[in-house]
Amino acid sequence: MKENKKFQKVMAFIEKVKFEQLTAIIAVPFTPAFMVNIASGISNMPTKKFFWALFIGKIFLVLFWGFVGTSLVQSLTHPMALVKVVLLVLLAFIISKIINKKFALD
Repeated sequence: MKENKKFQKVMAFIEKVKFEQLTAIIAVPFTPAFMVNIASGISNMPTKKFFWALFIGKIFLVLFWGFVGTSLVQSLTHPMALVKVVLLVLLAFIISKIINKKFALD
């Protein structure tokens, strides 16, 4: 697989993902977590960067499922649920910016 050009392009993209972007991707409740975990694991992403993004993103993901508790279909019919998702992801993004400045993860 390492010789495949498409695979190399995807891995290069994943390795260049900024810390804040990774945190926001993990914090979105409808993102397939297994894909993010596998892609991060097989890329050369620093472990420290991944674990901090995972820690921050999962906190907001759990907050979403705990307080909002809706599926994607229900969220589409209730706009306030989508507003809450956007606010939680924005908050995760802001906190990841602060953590990134403090620990220089990028």
